[in-house]
Amino acid sequence: MDKAKLRLLAGVSGGVFGFAGILALAFAGTMLLSQWMPLWAAGLSIGGILFLIAAACVLFFLDIFKSADEELDQLEDATADMLADLPFDTIQAIVEKRPLTAVGIAMLAGYAATNDPDRAVKNAEKLVFGLL
Repeated sequence: MDKAKLRLLAGVSGGVFGFAGILALAFAGTMLLSQWMPLWAAGLSIGGILFLIAAACVLFFLDIFKSADEELDQLEDATADMLADLPFDTIQAIVEKRPLTAVGIAMLAGYAATNDPDRAVKNAEKLVFGLL
C-alpha cells in the first residue's frame, strides 16, 4: 500500500476513533453527573456543553462573519502567491502530461479575459485550481 493510501486510512481511522472517544467521554460524563442529578438532566447537560463547544468551533474556524468579497480577495492573493512560487518546470510538466487540457484552459482563459476583463483573474484562479 502506498504512502497516500496509508495517510488516508490513518486520517479516517483517527476520525472514527476520535468520534468514538467523544462518545465514550460523553457517556462517562453523563454517568458522573447522574450521581448528583437525574440521568436525563445529566445527559442534557453534557449534550448542551458539547453543543456549545461545537458552536464555538464553527464560529471560530469557519469565520462566518467574514464577507464573501474579503474571502475572494484572500483567495486571489493566495492564488497569486502560489502561482508566483510555481516553478516553470512544474507548468511544463502539466502541459506535457495533459496537453489538450492545458490548451483548452488557455483558450478558455483568453476568452474570459477578452469577454469580461474584470472577472478574468477569478476565472483564471478557478481554472488553475481545477488543473492542480
